[in-house]
Amino acid sequence: MCDCGVRYCSPECMGFDLVPHGLLCTAKVDSEAHPLVAFKVHAIQTNDMFLTGARMVALALSDDASAKKFENIQHAPWHDAVPCPADEPDPVQFAQDLKELAEETRHLLEKAILLPQSEHERVKTACGRFSDYLGCLELNQFEICIDPDDEPCGAGVFSMCCSANHDCSPNAEVVFTSKTNQATLRALRDIQPNEEICISYVETELTLDERRAELRDYGFVCACNRCQTEERWSLQQVELAKRVISDRCDEDFSCTRLGGFDISFPEDDRDPSVACFVVLSFPDLKVLYEKCQDVRLTEPYIPGFLAFREAPVCEEMLRDVPSNLRPDVLILDGSGILHPRECGLASHIGVVCNIPTIGVSKKILAVDGLTREKIKKLVKKHVEKGKREIDLVGDSGRLRGRALVSPGAQNAVFVSVGHRLNLATATDIVRKACEKTRVPAPIRHADLTSREELRKRQKQGSSSSSS
Repeated sequence: MCDCGVRYCSPECMGFDLVPHGLLCTAKVDSEAHPLVAFKVHAIQTNDMFLTGARMVALALSDDASAKKFENIQHAPWHDAVPCPADEPDPVQFAQDLKELAEETRHLLEKAILLPQSEHERVKTACGRFSDYLGCLELNQFEICIDPDDEPCGAGVFSMCCSANHDCSPNAEVVFTSKTNQATLRALRDIQPNEEICISYVETELTLDERRAELRDYGFVCACNRCQTEERWSLQQVELAKRVISDRCDEDFSCTRLGGFDISFPEDDRDPSVACFVVLSFPDLKVLYEKCQDVRLTEPYIPGFLAFREAPVCEEMLRDVPSNLRPDVLILDGSGILHPRECGLASHIGVVCNIPTIGVSKKILAVDGLTREKIKKLVKKHVEKGKREIDLVGDSGRLRGRALVSPGAQNAVFVSVGHRLNLATATDIVRKACEKTRVPAPIRHADLTSREELRKRQKQGSSSSSS
């Protein structure tokens, strides 16, 4: 650790940083009135990125190679690189304010750098790039995590990683290695010859709208294959949602048979998955029908769009069920109207197949202000009071679904109408189908059966290959 309080991860790292750090080390000044102290106080009070920008200036002054490397990284003046907030009434004034702030900070930095007066012109030239360096940071910096499970402990700019473009389905990721203090690109899958190496600038689990909102900070609207696909699927979901009936049952509705469906996936993506469709009697939950089949899914799993991956298989298997065993209600491991576009897997299949459906999910997508964290707290609060059915009311005041904690279960499942039912009936059916387990019997039976069938087929495949 330096006398100024700066910590280093190793003596080697400290040695590498000795010269550039020395240009900005407050341990070398003997007065609180020194320009270096004034600069650092200003940076801390306004934008701590100014401290990193100052380090880039110091590195450029200490090492010509670093200066050239910075020039080769995409950059722009800070006021051009920072996206204007959507609620900013005067974008021109916003950019002008940033420009003036960067200029004010540059003047303070020129006076702060610990080099003799004879070096003033060189210092002035290096500081003249200060705004560009801030723009470089704004456009290219990566958060540094020593441990993937830990919070970020800093940020850095790495020239090779900065050259990678964005894709919402990346084939590589940035990995920081503390032993070398370098970030490298690590492949997430096989990369074909001449295929562009892309990383994601945002969390890939985010929805299309959330990703695009964050990517505005980078100055572009993403049009990668995934975004275009999700945009097309979103429009289809909006149209299907218009046909969903979620507030009533059919006049002659009765339920004596429940259907369930699930897919089990092999460890090796090259092997087929196994889908299972079951029909159970209701309410005694005896198996009336069961069928497994190999499937190869052509669409990737994308949160919010599970139906486009699994619905075609479910629809095909439902058609194969004998008419005298066709389920009165189909329970699916996914959402119904408790979905960003009110058309999850259960609603999608319900409308397409014209069958009453219920969505029962173990996780929830953010809908109408109902975030996972908010629902977790809500469920915990009511369970502590002995309540096991909790209404999920969105910020709009609309009842979106219901959290259900079965006796003997620790965690809730989230029930929502898929199609041609109301929430009271859907909840009653799910409650009776849970058999003191968290997951309703039709889904649980389809899950266990498909897993067992997958194990059998994989064992048969291993026996065949060994013989």
